[in-house]
Parts: sequence; structure tokens; C-alpha cells
Amino acid sequence: MVLNGTVVEVAHVQGNPEYLDLMMRLSGDPQPHLNRTKKSLYDLIFSRFSLSDTTSWGAWWRRLNKVLGRPIKAYSDVEIISELLQQLQMATEKEISQAVDRVAVATPDISSISQIVNAALSDLNLHTWVGDSVWYPERFSEADAVYAANGYGLCSNYQDLWECTDEFDSPAGTHVFFIFYSRHALYTSIIAPISGEALTRFNWDEAQILDFELGLDHLLQTNGSQDALWSSLRSQLSDLPREYPFSLTHILVAGESVMYPRFLATLRDALAEIMPMSPLNLRTNIPGYTKSATVSKSVDLTFAASRGAALYARRRQEVQAHCTESSKCEAIRERERVHIPWKIDLR
Repeated sequence: MVLNGTVVEVAHVQGNPEYLDLMMRLSGDPQPHLNRTKKSLYDLIFSRFSLSDTTSWGAWWRRLNKVLGRPIKAYSDVEIISELLQQLQMATEKEISQAVDRVAVATPDISSISQIVNAALSDLNLHTWVGDSVWYPERFSEADAVYAANGYGLCSNYQDLWECTDEFDSPAGTHVFFIFYSRHALYTSIIAPISGEALTRFNWDEAQILDFELGLDHLLQTNGSQDALWSSLRSQLSDLPREYPFSLTHILVAGESVMYPRFLATLRDALAEIMPMSPLNLRTNIPGYTKSATVSKSVDLTFAASRGAALYARRRQEVQAHCTESSKCEAIRERERVHIPWKIDLR
């Protein structure tokens, strides 16, 4: 989170079985396609008054269930996320001794997940920095957050939007392979930030894989030989880069289980197979990957996505993307305050 202008790592909450079941269901949903067909009046009215989790009537229904004392886990996907977010909110507020009222949440680039997260935030009266304006991302990709957390794609002077535009006007392609590994899941994706800039409106996943059968807990608890599962893990790690038509410029990892020795060895083997010669300009945060690759500064891999989200939130608070003015304007205002004889607040 951002505390007194500094990004700090505060709290961590483990997902429960209901959350894992929800993520497994949502990850199996097909990606939505843009549909420009006009909806009928019936469709528009029905969607607005539906008791679906992500509608306003769905929120009303959840509040009624809470008043009636129904257990959270019994009736809604939104409550599953809401419960975890509330735990995180309470743990954070206890740690910093002040209220948290606005957040930025990074998720895998699956629209249904983002919709449910936003509905849960609304139930908790937490405002979001994501999807609240046409000038900012509708969804905040986890890969983009980790890319920023490792110091990539960030403006030297982000408070001047025109300087940012000039800094990232190079057409050179940036292609980031992101690997998240936890006790419960393997998630890989590739993003191609426009001009290499992080935290922008248009950074989304080009491709992704989410596998709940290859989480570290499952691999370690499997009876008998584990070689087949580790072989499957290696195959999944190499699938996206092998099929991707462009050379990778960044390989970034995150997650609580990334540093498990056998996983790191498997990842290195998979990458060596698809990239026998590491590109000279390759940047990574994998410890000891290759001598030729540039290794980024150390970031706590458990909090990497959260750190990127906090960086995004800080920029949202300090700079507005839809309006800007020359840096000399404030100096002009200050001179006017000093030299104008009558008292006028020129702000």
C-alpha cells in the first residue's frame, strides 16, 4: 500500500477453498468478445434488475441476506471475494492504525474476475482506482503490476504527462513473459506494453495459462512418483513462449512459491529449452538465470503485484490523465500571489 507517499508491504491473506473453487470456475469461462449488436429493451431492463452478483439489485439482495443472518459462503461469488478483501482491509487498518477507503486491485486478465472484485469492493464501500474512468484501465493486469513493481516502464517524472509521452514514444517492442507460482496454482501470461510503458490504459494479456493442478501443494502431496507432474509443469512453463511470435524482452516471476528450488530449476530448464541463447537485452528477476541477462532489483515476490498496484494508486492520486498544465503555471500563480496587492486566492 501507499503510506505517507511510500510503497510498503503490510498484510497478506491466504485464499480459502471457496476462493480456489471460484477461481477455477471463472478461469474456465471463455474470454468475452466485443458485441456491437444493439440490445433489445427487454435485455436492457432485465440486465439492470437482475439478481446477478454484479448488478445493483444483486448488491441489494446480498445486503438483505446479511441482515437476515445468512452465512456469507452460502449464496454468492461476490461474498467469497468480499470476505477475503474485508480480512485484508482489517489487517491493514490494524497495522497502520488508520482507515483504508480506496484501493487498486491487480488480477489475472479475465473480465469476469474483475467484475466480481469490483462488486465486492462496492459492498465494502471501498472505492477503486481501476475502471472508474474512461481515461484509465478497465482492468488492471497482474502482469502489468509486476512489470511496474520491478521498476520497468515507469516515467522518470510521472507528474508531467507530456514528459511521459516523450519518454515512451519509441516504437521498440516490449514483450513480457510473466510467471506467477503459488501453493495452489500456476499462472503464466505474456503482455506487450505499448512503447514499453507500464500502468497504462491499454496493457492487457496477449495470452495466458491458469492451471490449478500444478500448484506446489498439489505437487508435494501427490502420492507416488511426482516426475510426471513436474514434467507437466515444465511443459506449461514453455508453452506460451514457444508459441509467441516475438522475442521476449522481459521474464518476470512472482508468487509465494517461486523460490522453491525444484520449481526454479524446472523454470530454468524450460527457458533454456526454448531460448538456448539468452537475448543480450533480456531483463529478468529470476535469481541466477543467466550471466548475460540483466537481473532487476530485489522485490518481495509475494507482494510484487501488490507493490505494482500501489504504484499505480499513487500515480492516480497525484496526476490526472485527462488534464495537465505546464509546470511553470504554479510558479506564475505564486508570483501573482506575491505581487497582487489585494487578497485573492488564485488556486
